[in-house]
Amino acid sequence: MKLGAWTEVQEDTVLIVEDTTPEHLKFIVGGTAAVAHSQRIIGEVHRGDFLGEMSYLSGKKASATVTTQEAVRYLAFDRERLRDHLARNTEVRHALETSFNRNLADKLVKSNASDINKSPSNGV
Repeated sequence: MKLGAWTEVQEDTVLIVEDTTPEHLKFIVGGTAAVAHSQRIIGEVHRGDFLGEMSYLSGKKASATVTTQEAVRYLAFDRERLRDHLARNTEVRHALETSFNRNLADKLVKSNASDINKSPSNGV
């Protein structure tokens, strides 16, 4: 069963649009993309990061827009096909959920560090 497709896009390609439901869950294998909320850059994603995982897990719309800063290669998973596959394969589901958790924790740490560095008092 084919769950995903390899995709490569060029710089300045919008991968996810804020306040929409992403069609695919994406896993970046190369390149960098900027993450923006309300048109303000709030972070970056790189190799090893998922895109659209919060929407996938919560069923809600994307909380940010993601735009490539250079050529990006990723694996795009069809959300419903992946959901069906994981329902039948608990070991794979647990492995993916563990990866989501680790990735979300890493993003939160990076976001917090970025907020501290931008504060006028530098966190003091």
